[in-house]
Amino acid sequence: MKAKWISIVTLVVISLCLFLLPLTSKAQWSVGVEYNMALPITGYGEVFKTGSNYNLEGKYHFNKGWAVGFQTGAARFANSKEGSIAVNNPKLTVVPLLFTGEYEASREKTIRPFFAAGLGLSIFTFSYYLDNPAQSTNETNASFTMSPQIGVRFFITKNTMTYLKGSYVFVMDGPPVITEPSLPISTFPESDKATGYAGIAFGFNYRFNK
Repeated sequence: MKAKWISIVTLVVISLCLFLLPLTSKAQWSVGVEYNMALPITGYGEVFKTGSNYNLEGKYHFNKGWAVGFQTGAARFANSKEGSIAVNNPKLTVVPLLFTGEYEASREKTIRPFFAAGLGLSIFTFSYYLDNPAQSTNETNASFTMSPQIGVRFFITKNTMTYLKGSYVFVMDGPPVITEPSLPISTFPESDKATGYAGIAFGFNYRFNK
Protein backbone atom coordinates (compact mmCIF):
# COMPACT_ATOMS: atom_id res chain seq x y z
CA MET A 1 0.00 0.00 0.00
CA LYS A 2 2.89 2.39 0.77
CA ALA A 3 4.32 1.84 -2.73
CA LYS A 4 0.95 2.65 -4.27
CA TRP A 5 0.72 5.97 -2.45
CA ILE A 6 4.31 6.85 -3.39
CA SER A 7 3.49 6.19 -7.06
CA ILE A 8 0.35 8.30 -6.90
CA VAL A 9 2.04 11.23 -5.11
CA THR A 10 4.97 11.12 -7.56
CA LEU A 11 2.67 11.24 -10.57
CA VAL A 12 0.63 14.08 -9.05
CA VAL A 13 3.75 16.17 -8.42
CA ILE A 14 5.10 15.56 -11.93
CA SER A 15 1.74 16.38 -13.52
CA LEU A 16 1.35 19.61 -11.54
CA CYS A 17 4.86 20.70 -12.48
CA LEU A 18 4.14 20.11 -16.16
CA PHE A 19 0.82 21.95 -15.98
CA LEU A 20 2.55 24.97 -14.47
CA LEU A 21 5.07 25.26 -17.31
CA PRO A 22 4.60 28.41 -19.44
CA LEU A 23 2.48 27.84 -22.53
CA THR A 24 4.32 27.96 -25.86
CA SER A 25 2.94 28.84 -29.27
CA LYS A 26 2.90 25.18 -30.27
CA ALA A 27 1.47 23.80 -27.06
CA GLN A 28 -2.26 23.35 -26.51
CA TRP A 29 -4.87 22.73 -23.86
CA SER A 30 -7.74 20.42 -24.73
CA VAL A 31 -10.98 19.30 -23.11
CA GLY A 32 -13.08 16.29 -23.99
CA VAL A 33 -16.14 14.23 -23.16
CA GLU A 34 -16.82 10.60 -24.02
CA TYR A 35 -19.34 7.82 -23.62
CA ASN A 36 -18.17 4.25 -22.93
CA MET A 37 -19.84 0.91 -23.17
CA ALA A 38 -18.32 -0.71 -20.06
CA LEU A 39 -17.59 -4.45 -20.10
CA PRO A 40 -16.84 -5.79 -16.57
CA ILE A 41 -14.02 -8.29 -16.04
CA THR A 42 -13.08 -10.87 -13.33
CA GLY A 43 -15.04 -10.20 -10.10
CA TYR A 44 -17.18 -7.43 -11.59
CA GLY A 45 -17.84 -9.62 -14.61
CA GLU A 46 -19.05 -12.52 -12.46
CA VAL A 47 -21.87 -10.36 -11.06
CA PHE A 48 -22.68 -7.70 -13.67
CA LYS A 49 -23.42 -7.59 -17.37
CA THR A 50 -22.53 -4.54 -19.45
CA GLY A 51 -22.64 -1.07 -17.93
CA SER A 52 -22.30 2.53 -19.10
CA ASN A 53 -19.60 5.07 -18.45
CA TYR A 54 -19.22 8.84 -19.05
CA ASN A 55 -15.80 10.50 -18.82
CA LEU A 56 -14.46 14.06 -18.82
CA GLU A 57 -10.83 14.93 -19.45
CA GLY A 58 -8.45 17.84 -19.72
CA LYS A 59 -4.97 17.68 -21.28
CA TYR A 60 -1.90 19.81 -21.88
CA HIS A 61 -0.31 18.93 -25.24
CA PHE A 62 3.37 19.54 -25.92
CA ASN A 63 4.82 20.16 -29.38
CA LYS A 64 6.19 16.65 -29.98
CA GLY A 65 3.04 14.60 -29.59
CA TRP A 66 3.23 14.15 -25.83
CA ALA A 67 0.52 15.24 -23.40
CA VAL A 68 -0.35 15.02 -19.71
CA GLY A 69 -3.80 15.38 -18.24
CA PHE A 70 -6.51 14.41 -15.80
CA GLN A 71 -9.51 12.18 -16.44
CA THR A 72 -12.56 11.37 -14.37
CA GLY A 73 -16.05 10.00 -14.90
CA ALA A 74 -18.55 7.48 -13.59
CA ALA A 75 -19.19 3.89 -14.62
CA ARG A 76 -22.56 2.42 -13.60
CA PHE A 77 -23.37 -1.29 -13.39
CA ALA A 78 -26.96 -2.13 -12.51
CA ASN A 79 -27.75 -5.11 -14.75
CA SER A 80 -26.72 -8.11 -12.63
CA LYS A 81 -26.58 -11.80 -13.48
CA GLU A 82 -29.27 -13.81 -11.70
CA GLY A 83 -27.95 -15.90 -8.81
CA SER A 84 -24.41 -14.54 -9.11
CA ILE A 85 -24.23 -13.09 -5.58
CA ALA A 86 -25.99 -13.64 -2.23
CA VAL A 87 -27.58 -10.18 -2.06
CA ASN A 88 -30.53 -8.55 -3.81
CA ASN A 89 -30.54 -5.75 -6.41
CA PRO A 90 -26.75 -5.24 -6.52
CA LYS A 91 -25.58 -2.01 -8.15
CA LEU A 92 -22.08 -0.62 -8.55
CA THR A 93 -20.79 2.87 -9.34
CA VAL A 94 -17.08 3.39 -10.04
CA VAL A 95 -15.53 6.88 -10.21
CA PRO A 96 -11.91 6.79 -11.46
CA LEU A 97 -9.64 9.78 -10.79
CA LEU A 98 -6.69 9.38 -13.14
CA PHE A 99 -3.60 11.37 -14.07
CA THR A 100 -2.75 10.47 -17.65
CA GLY A 101 0.18 10.53 -20.05
CA GLU A 102 -0.33 10.31 -23.81
CA TYR A 103 1.52 10.10 -27.11
CA GLU A 104 -0.22 11.12 -30.35
CA ALA A 105 1.27 9.95 -33.67
CA SER A 106 0.87 11.47 -37.17
CA ARG A 107 0.44 14.93 -35.65
CA GLU A 108 0.01 16.78 -38.95
CA LYS A 109 -2.61 14.43 -40.39
CA THR A 110 -6.39 14.34 -40.16
CA ILE A 111 -6.41 10.82 -38.66
CA ARG A 112 -4.11 10.43 -35.64
CA PRO A 113 -3.65 7.29 -33.51
CA PHE A 114 -2.81 7.80 -29.85
CA PHE A 115 -1.61 5.75 -26.89
CA ALA A 116 -2.19 6.66 -23.25
CA ALA A 117 -1.89 5.37 -19.69
CA GLY A 118 -3.61 6.52 -16.52
CA LEU A 119 -2.69 6.12 -12.86
CA GLY A 120 -4.69 7.11 -9.80
CA LEU A 121 -7.60 6.04 -7.61
CA SER A 122 -11.11 4.72 -8.11
CA ILE A 123 -13.87 5.44 -5.61
CA PHE A 124 -16.58 2.82 -5.80
CA THR A 125 -19.97 2.42 -4.15
CA PHE A 126 -21.68 -0.97 -4.01
CA SER A 127 -25.35 -0.93 -3.03
CA TYR A 128 -27.68 -3.84 -2.26
CA TYR A 129 -30.26 -5.17 0.20
CA LEU A 130 -30.73 -8.53 1.91
CA ASP A 131 -34.43 -8.97 2.76
CA ASN A 132 -36.12 -5.58 2.93
CA PRO A 133 -35.74 -3.24 -0.09
CA ALA A 134 -36.29 -0.26 2.22
CA GLN A 135 -33.15 -1.20 4.17
CA SER A 136 -30.51 -0.95 1.47
CA THR A 137 -26.80 -0.86 2.23
CA ASN A 138 -24.06 1.19 0.54
CA GLU A 139 -20.43 0.06 0.77
CA THR A 140 -17.97 2.77 -0.32
CA ASN A 141 -14.21 2.39 -0.69
CA ALA A 142 -11.24 3.47 -2.80
CA SER A 143 -8.65 1.48 -4.71
CA PHE A 144 -5.42 2.08 -6.61
CA THR A 145 -6.21 2.09 -10.35
CA MET A 146 -4.34 1.79 -13.66
CA SER A 147 -5.75 2.35 -17.15
CA PRO A 148 -4.01 1.57 -20.48
CA GLN A 149 -5.73 3.24 -23.46
CA ILE A 150 -5.41 3.21 -27.26
CA GLY A 151 -7.44 5.02 -29.88
CA VAL A 152 -7.63 7.16 -33.01
CA ARG A 153 -8.73 10.78 -33.48
CA PHE A 154 -10.50 12.19 -36.51
CA PHE A 155 -10.04 15.94 -36.94
CA ILE A 156 -13.14 17.84 -38.12
CA THR A 157 -11.49 21.28 -37.95
CA LYS A 158 -8.09 22.34 -36.63
CA ASN A 159 -9.61 22.62 -33.14
CA THR A 160 -12.41 20.03 -33.01
CA MET A 161 -12.27 16.26 -33.38
CA THR A 162 -14.04 13.01 -32.63
CA TYR A 163 -12.33 9.84 -31.50
CA LEU A 164 -12.73 6.15 -30.87
CA LYS A 165 -10.90 4.58 -27.93
CA GLY A 166 -10.44 1.24 -26.24
CA SER A 167 -9.35 1.07 -22.62
CA TYR A 168 -9.12 -1.00 -19.47
CA VAL A 169 -9.69 0.30 -15.96
CA PHE A 170 -7.95 -2.05 -13.51
CA VAL A 171 -9.14 -1.72 -9.88
CA MET A 172 -6.17 -3.35 -8.18
CA ASP A 173 -7.64 -4.11 -4.72
CA GLY A 174 -10.40 -6.29 -6.15
CA PRO A 175 -14.19 -6.03 -5.87
CA PRO A 176 -16.00 -4.73 -2.77
CA VAL A 177 -15.89 -6.64 0.51
CA ILE A 178 -19.39 -7.17 1.91
CA THR A 179 -19.47 -6.77 5.70
CA GLU A 180 -22.82 -8.35 6.54
CA PRO A 181 -22.50 -10.58 9.68
CA SER A 182 -24.81 -13.17 8.13
CA LEU A 183 -22.69 -13.53 4.99
CA PRO A 184 -19.12 -14.74 4.41
CA ILE A 185 -16.55 -12.03 3.73
CA SER A 186 -15.82 -13.45 0.27
CA THR A 187 -19.44 -13.06 -0.88
CA PHE A 188 -18.31 -11.23 -4.03
CA PRO A 189 -16.86 -13.72 -6.58
CA GLU A 190 -13.08 -13.62 -7.14
CA SER A 191 -12.68 -11.07 -4.37
CA ASP A 192 -8.97 -11.86 -4.10
CA LYS A 193 -8.22 -10.73 -7.68
CA ALA A 194 -7.83 -7.35 -9.33
CA THR A 195 -10.98 -6.41 -11.21
CA GLY A 196 -12.37 -3.58 -13.32
CA TYR A 197 -13.83 -3.15 -16.77
CA ALA A 198 -12.96 -2.67 -20.42
CA GLY A 199 -14.36 0.31 -22.28
CA ILE A 200 -15.21 1.05 -25.90
CA ALA A 201 -15.59 4.84 -26.15
CA PHE A 202 -16.80 7.46 -28.60
CA GLY A 203 -15.88 11.02 -27.73
CA PHE A 204 -15.37 14.65 -28.73
CA ASN A 205 -12.36 16.93 -28.09
CA TYR A 206 -11.76 20.63 -28.43
CA ARG A 207 -8.24 22.10 -28.52
CA PHE A 208 -7.32 25.68 -27.67
CA ASN A 209 -4.36 27.87 -28.67
CA LYS A 210 -3.96 26.84 -32.29
